[in-house]
Amino acid sequence: MNPAFTTSSEWGLVAVVNNGVVIFTLLVIVAALSFVAARAMIPSLVNDYQLPPRAMLLRPVLYVVALVALVVALFSLSQALVNAITLVTQLFPNWLI
Repeated sequence: MNPAFTTSSEWGLVAVVNNGVVIFTLLVIVAALSFVAARAMIPSLVNDYQLPPRAMLLRPVLYVVALVALVVALFSLSQALVNAITLVTQLFPNWLI
C-alpha cells in the first residue's frame, strides 16, 4: 500500500469529509437535546407546576425538530462516507490487492 502524492484537491476532499463529520455531530446533538426536552423535561416541569400547561404545545414542534435533525444528520454522514471512500481510493489506488 504505497500512498500516492497528496494534491491540493485531495486536501480539499479531506476538508469536505471533516466538515461532514462535524455537521453530523452537531445535528445529532441538536436532535438529542430536542428529543430529551420534548420527552422528559417539558412534561416533568409541567407536572411540577414550574411551567404552564400550554408549554406542552411545544412538544410536537421539538419532535419535528429532532426528526428533521436526524434525517439531515444521516444525509450528512452518508455524504461524508462517500467522500471518505473517494479520498481513500485516490490516496491508495491499489488498496484492494
